[in-house]
Amino acid sequence: MLQRSGLGQFVAQQTDRDFVRRRRAKADKNADGALSAAEMKAAMMERVSKRLDKRIAKHMERTGTKKDGAISNAETRATGDARFDRMDKNKDGVVELTEVKRKRGHHRHRKYMGAQKQ
Repeated sequence: MLQRSGLGQFVAQQTDRDFVRRRRAKADKNADGALSAAEMKAAMMERVSKRLDKRIAKHMERTGTKKDGAISNAETRATGDARFDRMDKNKDGVVELTEVKRKRGHHRHRKYMGAQKQ
């Protein structure tokens, strides 16, 4: 846990600097002390790839009911039907804007469903 003042603040700043140094050193593949555009791109792509792999695995786990490493058309439809059923609060077969509960900071609903800004 980090403190707000005194020595704790220095420790937090030093930890951040150490983190940046370690990240730069890892990205500097030729160890020349400078990061080229190619090295920066490779480091960024590696981080994005790891996050994407985690998101795909989570999606596969959530959607693929057979756990066979693939998502069938039937599994996709079942997941979509379940989501629609959750959104259709009054169970009339139609999802209206009033039934969609917006999450804070979640802009998809505003953009695609015409909701007004808060």
